[in-house]
Amino acid sequence: MDTARRGTPVRRINSVVASLPETPIRAYSSTNNLPALQPLNEIRPEGLSRRHSFVVGTQNQNSNKRSESINLHFHRLLYMNLYDCERVLFMLRKIISIIKLRPRLFICTMATTAVGSGHTPQWELVQQLLWKHRQSLVGKGFGNLTTTAIPANVASATGRMQYLEVLVSITLYYIRSYFPKHLSEESQESMQANERVRMTAMELLSLVVSELGQVIESTGGSGFINYLKDMLNRCRMQKAVLCCLLASMEVESSNNNIYCSSEDNLAFQSQLLSLLHHLITLESRFANTTQPKTCTISFKMIHAILIGNKEEICSLTSPRYLHYIHGSGISAQPMFLASLLLALQSQSFLTLHCQWIQLITGCLPNLGSALGTVASATVNQICDTLEALFDCGDDEVMIPLHAVTGLPPDYCIILLEGLTTICHYCLLDSVYSHSNSLLSMLPWGMIIPTREGMAVVISRVMITFALISNQLDDDAIPADGGDISRKLLRQYVSQLTTPIAMNHCFVLISAIGYAWHMLSKPLIIDESNVLEQILPEASKEQLVLIDVIISIKALSIETVIENVKSIVKSVLSNKKQLASSGTSLEVDILSFFYHLSQRLPIASIQGCWQSVCNTIKECVQLSISNHGQFILLAILYTHVQKVPVVDDRKVLQERQDILQKLIQACSIIVGSALQQSTWLRRNLVVMAPSTSSTSGSRLSRSSESESSSKFSNPNEVTVQQNVQALTILAELLAPLIDIIFSSLEKDRVSSILSSLMNNVTPYLKNHCAYNASSYTASVKLLATLTNYQYTRRAWQKDVYDLFLDPNFFRMGSSSISGWRTIIDNLMANDNTAFRDMLNRINLSSTASLNLFTSRDQESEGCAQNLKRLSYVLFSGEIDQYQGFLPDIQERLADGLRLPLTPVVHEQIFFCFRILLMRMSPHHLTSLWPTIITELVQVLQIIEKALTIRDPASVKYHVHSICVFLLTLRLPNGIMLNDSAWLPLYLSACKLLDLALALPSDKLPQFQTYRWAFVTEEDYLTLARENSGKVSSFPLFTPCLEVMAGLLDEVSFYITAFIASSRFE
Repeated sequence: MDTARRGTPVRRINSVVASLPETPIRAYSSTNNLPALQPLNEIRPEGLSRRHSFVVGTQNQNSNKRSESINLHFHRLLYMNLYDCERVLFMLRKIISIIKLRPRLFICTMATTAVGSGHTPQWELVQQLLWKHRQSLVGKGFGNLTTTAIPANVASATGRMQYLEVLVSITLYYIRSYFPKHLSEESQESMQANERVRMTAMELLSLVVSELGQVIESTGGSGFINYLKDMLNRCRMQKAVLCCLLASMEVESSNNNIYCSSEDNLAFQSQLLSLLHHLITLESRFANTTQPKTCTISFKMIHAILIGNKEEICSLTSPRYLHYIHGSGISAQPMFLASLLLALQSQSFLTLHCQWIQLITGCLPNLGSALGTVASATVNQICDTLEALFDCGDDEVMIPLHAVTGLPPDYCIILLEGLTTICHYCLLDSVYSHSNSLLSMLPWGMIIPTREGMAVVISRVMITFALISNQLDDDAIPADGGDISRKLLRQYVSQLTTPIAMNHCFVLISAIGYAWHMLSKPLIIDESNVLEQILPEASKEQLVLIDVIISIKALSIETVIENVKSIVKSVLSNKKQLASSGTSLEVDILSFFYHLSQRLPIASIQGCWQSVCNTIKECVQLSISNHGQFILLAILYTHVQKVPVVDDRKVLQERQDILQKLIQACSIIVGSALQQSTWLRRNLVVMAPSTSSTSGSRLSRSSESESSSKFSNPNEVTVQQNVQALTILAELLAPLIDIIFSSLEKDRVSSILSSLMNNVTPYLKNHCAYNASSYTASVKLLATLTNYQYTRRAWQKDVYDLFLDPNFFRMGSSSISGWRTIIDNLMANDNTAFRDMLNRINLSSTASLNLFTSRDQESEGCAQNLKRLSYVLFSGEIDQYQGFLPDIQERLADGLRLPLTPVVHEQIFFCFRILLMRMSPHHLTSLWPTIITELVQVLQIIEKALTIRDPASVKYHVHSICVFLLTLRLPNGIMLNDSAWLPLYLSACKLLDLALALPSDKLPQFQTYRWAFVTEEDYLTLARENSGKVSSFPLFTPCLEVMAGLLDEVSFYITAFIASSRFE
């Protein structure tokens, strides 16, 4: 230091430069007599994530891609022999001491003093050394130029150079210098000393750049700034630093031809980041005096970063894309962004991640137009790292960080603090103007200024918080470096979201909506989960998002609702621009608000009705999507269920008006699959599909635009939507009407439901297979409405006509229970309905006389009426119709008096079965003789049909047996084995099976006749005891045992014939 005080700084630096060793340096090029560096894909650093690695190509690709990879290392300078490193270290450290002693004086003097101003003996030596170095860089050697005269123009230019430019150039030479490996084998100490030279030169250059920034800040002269900009361009300082930074992403590899250990590389990169920070700060001081330039990073790169497209980012970070763009700052260079991504992805640089994050957070005010891109890339990569740390990411290639040793103890905390700092600066502290344009907050929209673009990045942060929150316990520590519990994580989330919620709640709720969509899972279209498609149950990760909003104490529920309304309005007002987005943000926002309403306490719900009311009204007026209409109905249902009683007449009227509008909107959706059958009058029918519907297709619950891509036929989308509308109405409409409309206003309900029933009835009339899902949903809706009698006028006539439809019983099993409820409500609450039904079932021969109908049609009509009677009895409660039992018995007797018709008698036996289940035993005492008589008669017919009269003639002729069985007739000419008789036989057997299966206390009268059908246990015991005795009368064989023996006999003959035919 004493030596530094003597003389002026110019003289000291003059002597220092002159004393630098004459060491040959060559540019790292394929023209040198050294092995060329292999492409980066062949020397992939260990631990480097394969997500965004620089993949140039395979080994057998053409030389163009190989040369592109080599271009990344043209900045390197190679020593051809050893030099005195200690001498250089001494002089560099002396200059550092001078700068630290009087930094302002040193920098100003160096910047204003030319090399040729003093004409000292050292001047000629400095001039000659600079000339030698420049000649050596272009491959002309170094030592053989001692006697060569310097050209006049070069000498003049060198004389005008300022000492500051000389110092910057020399330090950059040392920073870029390396030893080849063949020299490292000769002297390991010299190699290590060269690394110290490079680090010391980096320290010196950092001091110079830092002091230059302070000089500009204090003086601000445009002339000095222009000089510095020209000087840095001549020295190519920014390009050299970026090339060194990108090259430092490599670690020691056997394929690398230069000496650079991994430890030295980490230390070099650490020092390089400090220099980079000062350079970015210096460039921002330049930009303060001129207009800021736009970011030179391409549109595709920014878009890929915002949406997290890893494949596209990987392709854009190839060497073909990574080149230095002159005239742009460091932060706007693709090389800087690529280095940032590689460093944060690589597990080899875990110890430097914290320093990289500090670099970004420290340079946030100086990034200029590249702020949004750099911040987005950093946040996205931090989120990927956090997910990998807790092993909850979706990247199977990347090694989980909890399996990596050597993590810093506060690694996770630093990552979370970095997220918070970046997001807060971009949204709260930056100078960009705020706009609530939704396009600027969606990843599929325009690329936008920083503040709006960070909304997408915040959604990425919310997704990460939701994923890792479910991996944590309240107090557990998952791994080294992951020193965080769920409680601590919530504190950091609160620190991040609370300021944003207070200043930019619109941005936060938009981010939550997009995160809600990304955390949802696709569903499989199935009739059993239609309601789940409309209102899916929130996942654990989505519940975390709701907890985040609830935990923000400074955020009121009214503010959340108002921002939800603003977001929906923004989406719908820009629907044309978002037509190709593939995601409906308004649906995700409303779905989030619906689940939030379910988790809110009643006290919070009571005070925000007006906000909810305004939101629903405006959404309906803005023609929201069909799925959005369904969610609005669910939101209304949630609020009404939590606050059912309202004293304010105005609020009650608002609820009724909103419900009526939503019913009309859903009714339009229901009627979207209907068309007029004739042009003369409005008779609606279900549209037949043009192609068969695709079942089992995967559908995302987010939007209709996404669902349309899953269906090949647009009509299928319409059917799916009207089924969803019918299902949501079936679940919510009846309870909503019952709560919202008071007892004095129930009369208005019928008129409101009339238009809805006009669109529902056509689905109930259509029994085709393609209408099955709509039919089932319509039955569910009608069943819920019929539970409330004040709605009777809206559906009574339609239900009665449907019940009398000849195709009424053509339905799926899932609709039977719904129709039971409907028919029970139709008959039970009207004393004349069942009587009218009985009057229609008149089975006497005179009543059914009609000249224009055949006997078969009359029989079919009688059977249908009996089946309807049985279904009415089955739909009611026990003994509900016991007062009408005499009339029912009379109708059955009229049917039995008719000629033996199998279709009618089949339904009579079916009605007997229903009566056994729906009437108490003591009410059926008078009916048992008729039941037993008819049952025995049919069983005797079956027995006669199975009896083979001449076994010898048909023993070996199965054809004859079949002909005999199929042509058996009664004396009156009725064929017993016609296919129409088989259902009768089955119905009789089912009746007998039911009577035998029911306990004796349920059918006490039947026990008197039981012996005629089956053998009792006591009787079998008696028969075994008397088996050796001679009896005066034969033992009785029950009817079912006789039939079983006949069936065995027929089976034996058929089996014997088949065996004999095979033998022949």
